[in-house]
Amino acid sequence: MSAEDRRYLNIALIVIAIVTAVRVAVLILSPLDLYPDEAQYWWWAQNPDWGYFSKPPLIGWIIWLTTAFFGDAEWAIRIGSPLLHAVTTLLVFGIARRVFDARIGLFSALAYLTTPGVSYSSGLISTDVPLLLCWAVALYAFLRAMDDPRWRWAVLAGIAFGFGLEAKYAMFYLVLCAGIAAILSKDARRVVLSGRGAAILVIGLLLLLPNVLWNAAHHFPTVAHTEHNADWSAAKFKLSETLAFIGGQFGVFGPVLMVGLLLAFWKLARGPQRPAKDLVLLAFCAPPLVLIIIQSFIAEANANWAATAYVAATPLAVAALMRVWHARLLWISFALDGLVMVALWLILVSPPFADTIGVGNAFKRMEG
Repeated sequence: MSAEDRRYLNIALIVIAIVTAVRVAVLILSPLDLYPDEAQYWWWAQNPDWGYFSKPPLIGWIIWLTTAFFGDAEWAIRIGSPLLHAVTTLLVFGIARRVFDARIGLFSALAYLTTPGVSYSSGLISTDVPLLLCWAVALYAFLRAMDDPRWRWAVLAGIAFGFGLEAKYAMFYLVLCAGIAAILSKDARRVVLSGRGAAILVIGLLLLLPNVLWNAAHHFPTVAHTEHNADWSAAKFKLSETLAFIGGQFGVFGPVLMVGLLLAFWKLARGPQRPAKDLVLLAFCAPPLVLIIIQSFIAEANANWAATAYVAATPLAVAALMRVWHARLLWISFALDGLVMVALWLILVSPPFADTIGVGNAFKRMEG
């Protein structure tokens, strides 16, 4: 790593550490009770197992670990969230540095750290938190495997794939994304259509096997719950649901970053020069978004269901915004998303502030 790259990395580490420290302090100071899903996850953590009713077991294991160290206070149950998001942010730096450069890596890390979705998610514990970490590890390892034929990166990607499946079955999107990457890039194709690609799949499925066996012993409740969430038996085919989901993505990712992502899509679709690794990021971003947009039209979809898309989307959006208006749009994005992040901190510390700014209803179920 060059001296300049090291400097950008050090800046990223400092900012990540400061923001994470504030997030942990806010959790400790917050009077908010557990959200119903969080209470369920905490209950699971009382009996570590290979599966639970609605989700795979990783979320229960994480809460079991943090509460073993810090006790059963609300902040101790949630503390894994800002800590894991910090690691994911560092991986976003690494992903962006490999595809672009360390400068874009720094801005990508800052953008990801302050997206409204991550800011909100850092104040509670959910299955998306470990899922995003595992997705980022798998994508980083996949990019490294494209350049380095050693097996270490394939093994790391396989482990990340397996633990991601133990976090949330949405990790299966990785198989589709890798397949599309293989179509778009010969370097990705050399990984996917090889023993290393098979190893990633086999390692991941072997790590998921205990959860499969648990489900089989309990009449597959997690699979049934996932199918129930999709709710295709009550298909609505409503364009309004699709528009609502798409609008929600501007809130999850940030409105300016979403504009940057659309610009990146446009550039990759029309530009004569399409760098291979840019296309790989596209392959790891677009499929989850497209699939959940389709799901939102068939039945309904929560705004966070396409969360895995934004690990790869962040470097694409940042790189596009840095080429527009001398990167001023990117700084506007930082300002808007930073304002949302601070507002969420104020709500967590002083819940009545949510009523003051008109979003109190979103936090009612955390106020007893």
